[in-house]
Amino acid sequence: MHPFRAGLLAKQAGRFKPAELTRWRQVLHETHMKLVSGRMPADILLDVMLLRLVGGQKPAEMRK
Repeated sequence: MHPFRAGLLAKQAGRFKPAELTRWRQVLHETHMKLVSGRMPADILLDVMLLRLVGGQKPAEMRK
């Protein structure tokens, strides 16, 4: 990766709290594992992932 690009990404990452980045990484990992298991359609999994990342809640918590 070009050093200029790496610097831009580091600056952008600095706007997030470590706990938030950890949560995003966990959501991405969970989604990846579900995608490779093939149990749910990919489009649904990706929609749920985006809702969790942007909304900050799990789907079950959104229904309350």
